[in-house]
Amino acid sequence: MWPRSKEGTIRYRNWLRHREAALIADRVRRRFPRLGDAARDPLILEFGSGEGHQLPVLRELGRVVATDVYINPHLRLARPGDPFLVCDITRPPFRVGTFDLIFSNHVLEHIPDLDRALDEVQRIAAPNCVYAFSVPTPLWLFLSIPMRYLDKIRRVFGRLFGRRKPKATVAANRLIAEDNPNKTPEKKSSLAFLLPGGHGEYPGFWQAVLAFRKSEWLRRFDRHGFRVVEYRRLMLYANARWPWIPANTILPCIGLASSQLFLLESDGSGREPKSGKGTA
Repeated sequence: MWPRSKEGTIRYRNWLRHREAALIADRVRRRFPRLGDAARDPLILEFGSGEGHQLPVLRELGRVVATDVYINPHLRLARPGDPFLVCDITRPPFRVGTFDLIFSNHVLEHIPDLDRALDEVQRIAAPNCVYAFSVPTPLWLFLSIPMRYLDKIRRVFGRLFGRRKPKATVAANRLIAEDNPNKTPEKKSSLAFLLPGGHGEYPGFWQAVLAFRKSEWLRRFDRHGFRVVEYRRLMLYANARWPWIPANTILPCIGLASSQLFLLESDGSGREPKSGKGTA
């Protein structure tokens, strides 16, 4: 599947997320059969739901509450009437001990205050809650290098031939500058331009590579009192905008993967954030 347009890229990315969600749900069901038991009716939280393509898969495990920091105009719920809430996972408006499964797929690396988020998900977790977090691997960054340099070439040609930023982008940048009058605009060096760039909250390429290592994720989870129940490499693929590597689940069996899954439980030591507890 090679996307030939922006819409095609979005469809391909959503297909990847749906496929990953199915793999994750299968591991959750195998490891924790109670989460697929309709009689128990477990409550599931997904944060970072995006367009909602993962929700039908999660709906097979229990009742789902979908959340994100904004409403995607293409959002599709698992079924009409299912709950969706706009909220920040660092300040979730839920009571203590609410959810039996907390799920996210390629979201953790985009959270500015990840330490607080990890504390909050423990606060709102029910006893014996399961956490299913999928995150990118360093290999995914290397496989995305061609796309990143293609973007740089496009920007250079855009400047050479007088391509201007959309008026909406210019207006947004002006508003940001007005809201942050004391902030000095970040100047990028020529060396930064030569490097491929990072991802999410890790702007530097090597900064992101180090942050996405399995050992670094384990260190962070351990610091917040999580226990790893299962670790699994999920799929191999390149960036959705230039998928020159066919997406597959075979090469992860020999350690080559773009996404990795951590199934976690918690001892509760991270359930008391410093402030801003939800009460809803």
